[in-house]
Amino acid sequence: MLLQVCILVFAQARFSNETDMQALLEFKSQVTENKREVLASWNHSFPLCHWIGITCGRKQERVTSLDLGGFKLSGSISPSIGNLSFLRSLNLGDNSFQSNIPQEVGMLFRLRYLNMSYNLLEGKILISYEELYNATSGFSSSNLIGSGNFSDVFKGLLGLEEKLVAVKVLNLLKHGATKSFIAECESFKGIRHRNLAKLITVCSSLDSQGNDFRALVYEFMPKGSLDMWLQPEDLESANNHSRSLTFAEKVNIAIDVASALEYLHVYCHDPVAHCDIKPSNVLLDDDLTAHVSDFGLARLLYNFDEKTFLNQFSSAGVREYGMGSKPSIQGDVYSFGVLEFYFWRCSLGKNRQTIHLVAVITSTATQSRYCRVPRAEEAEPWLMSG
Repeated sequence: MLLQVCILVFAQARFSNETDMQALLEFKSQVTENKREVLASWNHSFPLCHWIGITCGRKQERVTSLDLGGFKLSGSISPSIGNLSFLRSLNLGDNSFQSNIPQEVGMLFRLRYLNMSYNLLEGKILISYEELYNATSGFSSSNLIGSGNFSDVFKGLLGLEEKLVAVKVLNLLKHGATKSFIAECESFKGIRHRNLAKLITVCSSLDSQGNDFRALVYEFMPKGSLDMWLQPEDLESANNHSRSLTFAEKVNIAIDVASALEYLHVYCHDPVAHCDIKPSNVLLDDDLTAHVSDFGLARLLYNFDEKTFLNQFSSAGVREYGMGSKPSIQGDVYSFGVLEFYFWRCSLGKNRQTIHLVAVITSTATQSRYCRVPRAEEAEPWLMSG
């Protein structure tokens, strides 16, 4: 019996070892320049753990470290690197690797050290679950700064430089959360604007329990959301600000948001509809410059699946989209609406009854009731007094 158990354990270890070996051989096949012949030992004639640049664990002969830094290798990085599931240290720095950083790097949930500097790589370096866990003190409730339809947002200190960031963690148990994560990643490809929230990196990995984990890391906005400034009760509870916005500041914020929407609608290679413009998705930096955030419901207008869109948006409770409208530039402009500045409130808000502005006005008109919108000259003094 003991002999059978030993044989079974040996067979499992050998199979896992061969998985690592195959991943590394695929990695080697993508290396086009190997002047120093450092990968010459990477073949079936040598034991895997004796290959140059490879370190294995003591208990299991699984690859725990891949160190090829400074060997002047070139080529692309194979996605097979994501199969090195026991990898804790990855150093590919000071080489000439090109192309995109494979997303599979983000699946290395045991990774503790990553260096890809001094290459010709494109794309964002994915961060590990462990790094985000440490940055947010274990996703502590004391670092929770916001919650959305599909996610919670935590404040964190990232890396040795302790860079202040906002970590958006997706709740994958909620229907539509995974699609929200994909939409947000897709929307940020190739776009950059001073009035858009800055995406630093993403994490697509496993947590410490082996469950799927998805997160996005954004630049931290110290002045919070516009919603906090426009809602007096939120402002008081947050206790972060000692004053209200001036009329000039409100106008500048409106211009910032309009500038971001113009960029998304007109100047992007593929026009993007944000689909969820509201004060809680407008973040403010130290200078009260506005940054449009939360692209989890965004859609590329040239790549639109109506059925998926309506299902996701109805569950999220997004204004006119929840009533059956298609994503459009006009929808974004409507949501941007100056009405939210006039009425000093959101048509949808946390702990408030769901209200669809279109439905309210339609109902009012049907019942022959008069609904008067304040004129600019009436609204301006009221805004300035706030």
